[in-house]
Amino acid sequence: MGKDVFLSVGGTANDAQEEFVQAVETRLRAEGLVPNTVGRNTFSVDAP
Repeated sequence: MGKDVFLSVGGTANDAQEEFVQAVETRLRAEGLVPNTVGRNTFSVDAP
């Protein structure tokens, strides 16, 4: 299992921003890291 890293991402405003965030997450995974992002795949944005 990879090393957990925190990826700080606000809400994405358009498709280009979402694609960029997904590309960063994909690259991190390719390098053996596990991106954790509040509201995307960990914790609720209501109560982080």
